[in-house]
Amino acid sequence: MSEEKELNIRPSPELKFNISVVKEAIKDLVAEELGDKGYDYVYAPDWTKSISKRIHERLKDLMAYHRYKFAVQVVIGEKHGQGMRAASGCLWDEDTDGCASVVVNKESMYCIVSVYAVYCYCYE
Repeated sequence: MSEEKELNIRPSPELKFNISVVKEAIKDLVAEELGDKGYDYVYAPDWTKSISKRIHERLKDLMAYHRYKFAVQVVIGEKHGQGMRAASGCLWDEDTDGCASVVVNKESMYCIVSVYAVYCYCYE
């Protein structure tokens, strides 16, 4: 008789997307990238690409997230006393998927980073 292996495609609690860990990583990377820079429309597109790439690489390095797919969005804008409102919506599994967003305000600019994590159901 063969013993049947239990099929569990959901992540264990310690392997689920941890919003607080990801937020800390985002804050650290944004602080490293932007440092004491002021807003410059010439360099802002390069900063957004660099921040996005570095965050994505950091998340891939965390072995706990090997079944997750990530979408990283970075917005950098100049401050002129204006208000800004951002919203997003997703259809996903509330138990495994998640989103971590961080807003960094500097004297002359703001940076909004959102990381969307979607768990890929599969079995080994």
